[in-house]
Amino acid sequence: ELVPKDADGNTVSPFIIDGTTFLPVRAVAEAVNLNVKWDEDTNTVKLTEISDPDEPPVYNWDNPAPLGIPLTSSSSYGENGIVAQFEVIEITRGEEAFEIIKEQNSDQKKPDAGKEYLLVRASIILLAKDLPSEYIGNYSLTKGTSISGFYAYGPDGDKYEKDESAMRAAARLEGYFESGKTQKEGCLVFLVSKDDPAPRLLYGPCKDYTGGLWFSLAES
Repeated sequence: ELVPKDADGNTVSPFIIDGTTFLPVRAVAEAVNLNVKWDEDTNTVKLTEISDPDEPPVYNWDNPAPLGIPLTSSSSYGENGIVAQFEVIEITRGEEAFEIIKEQNSDQKKPDAGKEYLLVRASIILLAKDLPSEYIGNYSLTKGTSISGFYAYGPDGDKYEKDESAMRAAARLEGYFESGKTQKEGCLVFLVSKDDPAPRLLYGPCKDYTGGLWFSLAES
């Protein structure tokens, strides 16, 4: 028998207002063993399954990996493929990020009102490969590449602009691996809203916020 109770253990019941039945969501969710989380960004309640403490956490749009947690991606091309590990190492934003960029490029312009630079230091580690053309997603391991595999998003799913000139000034993260090297570290630079305390970083393919590797860009 399902008996919903509040946080103090008191039994709670549904109630009706103007013909609409309202249920105590936290009491009902906890009665069926679900987690309840309030999302301040969207003013919604999210119900999720309670995970097994012995299982590794699943990182996604709703639960991006925090700073310093590496995530692994595998790509396949026919019979060949690679496995690589990605990690966000450090986050700098605002005036401090602008000063770092400006030290390398004195002509760097300040962002527009309401925006600020978000500088992300990240790394790529090649764990295994069997790929003649030597690519990690959009990343060429032998010929250099663009930065097109990474994207930053705001709380409503809006994609933030990448600043290519700032990335060049701040030792941008390149996909190029020199002969015999399996690790590369560098920077990504985005123009983000000053009002967004926790942008999200995506690497890899994604549809409707499902898939890819998701990292939190909240400052620790």
